[in-house]
Amino acid sequence: MIASDAAGARSRALALAVLREPVGRRAWLATMHLATGALVAVTTALVLLVLIALTGLLAVTVVGAVACLAAVVIVVDASVHVQRARFVAFLDVHLHVDRRVPSSGMWVGRMPARVREPAVWRRFGYHLLASVLAPLSAAVVLSAWVAAVVLPLFALFRLLSGDDVPWLWVIGVVAFFAAPWLARAGVGLDLVLARALLQRSARDVLAEQVESLVESRAGLREAADAERRRIERDLHDGAQQQLTSLAMNLGIARQTLPDLPDPAREVIVSAHEDAKSALADLRNLVRACTRPCWTNVGWKRRWPVCAPAPRCRCGWTSRSPRVRRRVSRRSPTSWSPRA
Repeated sequence: MIASDAAGARSRALALAVLREPVGRRAWLATMHLATGALVAVTTALVLLVLIALTGLLAVTVVGAVACLAAVVIVVDASVHVQRARFVAFLDVHLHVDRRVPSSGMWVGRMPARVREPAVWRRFGYHLLASVLAPLSAAVVLSAWVAAVVLPLFALFRLLSGDDVPWLWVIGVVAFFAAPWLARAGVGLDLVLARALLQRSARDVLAEQVESLVESRAGLREAADAERRRIERDLHDGAQQQLTSLAMNLGIARQTLPDLPDPAREVIVSAHEDAKSALADLRNLVRACTRPCWTNVGWKRRWPVCAPAPRCRCGWTSRSPRVRRRVSRRSPTSWSPRA
């Protein structure tokens, strides 16, 4: 009994949804989505075909072919943004098609990389497919709506003329109730195609995340290097200069004042040795903070970390045999490996 009541309730709800669908808001939004999509797709396809033809004609001139190819990429990107706005306006569907633009370099320099991106050619394929499927879907849906309006009017005109044509009424009613579902089917096909070709894939998202992580780590490394250089500069210009001056003054006093009493002379000698020891410790600290494997050895690039390679005080290593030989020639005090 309960199961039959539930089935009856579902049947009534389905029948009510079918009756309400032709006059619902979603049906007309879907129809407008398909109509505007057909217009945008046909326009984009015509522009792309013209640019491709110009690229073939100007293939003998490299500059002209490159300019036409750049225009193709620009048109594809602009059309993608138009399509995204169309999905948001009529369907409230947000496609994640944004691409992170490099922060440096002009667009002319970035164009070769843009041409090699698979996403550009996926979007190009979407525009070519949409130029065929979008007009076809829009034509079917608009034909259904036109039939739903025109056929009953024509049947009414024939009825007033004394000639009853009942099949026109049937076709008109069927078209009236079928048009919304045809529109929803066309929208579903367009949405599947857009998500497959326009939206960023999981691989693209992962690649962008990895690139962002690499850039952030590089920024942190550069900030740490700048902070180390600042500390080294402050120590060199401040404490190291003062300790050097103090050690020199004590050394001068030690050499030029031989007639001092023994207790005073011992104090000067002890202070001189302490100043030299503190100066040596400060130099070792500065040397450890400024990455001697990059500055003292004179590396031209940052070598990857390699476990078997010798490590300097800061822990960075190299695969280069020449750099290893240069590292091994350094003094043990400045190039002692970590414990």
